[in-house]
Amino acid sequence: MRDSDKANLSRTYPPLPANFEEDNRFEEAMDVFDTSLNSLKKEIFKDFDEQKYGIKWWDQFEELGIKRRIWISDYLYQVCSGIEKNLLDAKLHLIQFQSCVDQENNRLADVCKFNRYGQIDTILPKDDCAFDEYNRHLIDLHVAGFLRSVGSAMDCLGGAIVGVLGLPTSILKADFQIAQRELSKIKQENDEVRWSFKQFLDKTMTTSGPLNWNSWSNSYRNMIVHRARRMTMNVLTPKPVGRMVDAFGYPILRTSTILHLAQHPDLTDIEATFHSDEALVLSEPAETTLTGLFGSLKSLICSVSMELETVWKKRKANPSLIIQPRKQWPEIRQSPEESFSGYTSGKPIEFSQLTSNPKFLKRIICASLDTNNKVKWDTFD
Repeated sequence: MRDSDKANLSRTYPPLPANFEEDNRFEEAMDVFDTSLNSLKKEIFKDFDEQKYGIKWWDQFEELGIKRRIWISDYLYQVCSGIEKNLLDAKLHLIQFQSCVDQENNRLADVCKFNRYGQIDTILPKDDCAFDEYNRHLIDLHVAGFLRSVGSAMDCLGGAIVGVLGLPTSILKADFQIAQRELSKIKQENDEVRWSFKQFLDKTMTTSGPLNWNSWSNSYRNMIVHRARRMTMNVLTPKPVGRMVDAFGYPILRTSTILHLAQHPDLTDIEATFHSDEALVLSEPAETTLTGLFGSLKSLICSVSMELETVWKKRKANPSLIIQPRKQWPEIRQSPEESFSGYTSGKPIEFSQLTSNPKFLKRIICASLDTNNKVKWDTFD
């Protein structure tokens, strides 16, 4: 990693306060800890109830039933936690991407030189072994990992929107586009809370980044996950090194290799070439694109989390505002559809003792899955 990143991550942690609930020092050092998202998680979690199970003020939604109340409640908290985890993954990929770019620049620093006629010759180094190409492929790996993580953070944010606003669709299969689709069905005259949130989200999407930043990112993620990879373009940019000259009196050059990402990732290579009136790649360096995208994502998460907490408090004060729909968990699965036991046979691991975060213990109790209360599931509707 870059020296600046290593120096930042090497700072000694400040001591934890005596009454701390979670150790977020790593996330804070990585600049992914968001106070608004953390506040939303806390607000949801404190409504978990060990007697009523799940969100305690959801017990008046009789159609939901206890089982669905437990499943939806816990997954809502889990999906909020998933936002931060994927944001962290994105930052880790970004740091490693930047480091790999620096290493590749160092490897190609001397490929451009003036010949005796004053023309620039470009002679790329020969790859003598797989290791010579290793770093180049790591760059592609971290671009893919970064955009996958951004997309997953957005989809977890979509799940949080579905859960907090009680949108009538499966929370388990929700993503950001599904959340937007469900919000588009809201009519102002009969649903003021969700209508206001829809207006807020539309505005926030436009102020969090340049036009179409999320649709471009989502298209790139879908291409990486579901389709053949698009070609990328590296541009070699030689620049003089101060006033130093070579034996012919020409400036000594230092070359940077700048990666550019596809402008239209939803097109194939040939489609993009056919539409050559538009640029094949973005004009800015990939590092600029990815760093800007990370900033847009952080800004959106912060703003939306704050608004979701406001909606949650309104609903808690007046639960009849929005009925948590049964459609959010359409099917109670009696057992996993398929069972995978790994590549080698062996006895199932038996745990005599489990050490975990105290919050996970509370989730277990609020789901009636502790040893003394699991039998109650036979009586739950």
